[in-house]
Amino acid sequence: MKQWRGPDRRVIEFSRPYKNKVKPRNVDPDGTGYVRGLYRMPGVADEFAEVIERTFFKLVDDHAAIALQKLLKNEMTDWSLDLRKSWTLFLMSMFMRSPKIVADVLAAITEGLPEQWAAIQKKWAIDKPGEPPLEDFNPTIGQQYSLLALRRFIANDELGLLILSMVSGVMDLSKTPYRLVTSDRPVVMTDGLGYTTSHLALPLGPTMLFVAANTQEMMDELRRMDSGNLVHNCNRWTVRHAVKYVWARDHSHDELIEAEMSADAKNEPSPFSGPRAPQPGKELVPLAKRIGT
Repeated sequence: MKQWRGPDRRVIEFSRPYKNKVKPRNVDPDGTGYVRGLYRMPGVADEFAEVIERTFFKLVDDHAAIALQKLLKNEMTDWSLDLRKSWTLFLMSMFMRSPKIVADVLAAITEGLPEQWAAIQKKWAIDKPGEPPLEDFNPTIGQQYSLLALRRFIANDELGLLILSMVSGVMDLSKTPYRLVTSDRPVVMTDGLGYTTSHLALPLGPTMLFVAANTQEMMDELRRMDSGNLVHNCNRWTVRHAVKYVWARDHSHDELIEAEMSADAKNEPSPFSGPRAPQPGKELVPLAKRIGT
């Protein structure tokens, strides 16, 4: 986020605090986009409540910060396997680190759980009449399971291997007068991850774009794109898929943000929706065929 700071050391945050009107404001990059307690574990002692944030997400971010500094300098040679894995894990976390995804996971994990618990209670009473009855269902159990599941989904070995196997690079877009924006859904992914045409992009700053593709041919095609069109396409996807926030360095994209912010936010597939079968006419890469992506 700090890469988007302007001369006043602040970033421009776009949101809709009042109905549908987009409102920009200058904010400190450390004071925006953070939801306090999003990964807080309920029903446990305070010293353990932040265990997922402290032992997982903080480590993901700390290790990714090392990779980010290299990417911003366009240094992608001689990366250790551990550094590549750290950056891959960070990318995977970007797909799921939002209040909406956390809510989706909670809804999926807890669907039917009270009824299942009631059935277990009845069976317990029948099978063990001399034992104390089981307690009634506690909603915090589902919340705990959902947070643990979220961590497992992010650290998915098969998805990680797929991303790790992609051809990747950094594109310096500083020669175009247009600048990249970012949002609370910063990963641009227009064609899934399993196809030969699949690729993803992540703005690293106003002029630097991380890109990854499943084939060298697709990567070459991305690099041949007009820089101005590439920035516009990335910005439009980022703006339209934003859930709550868009961030920019300047006001050059105000018209786009005001007209299209969050237009596709509700259509964004959650980890539990959308077709999993290969799409007709599209070829899966060998690794995706093997893992069934």
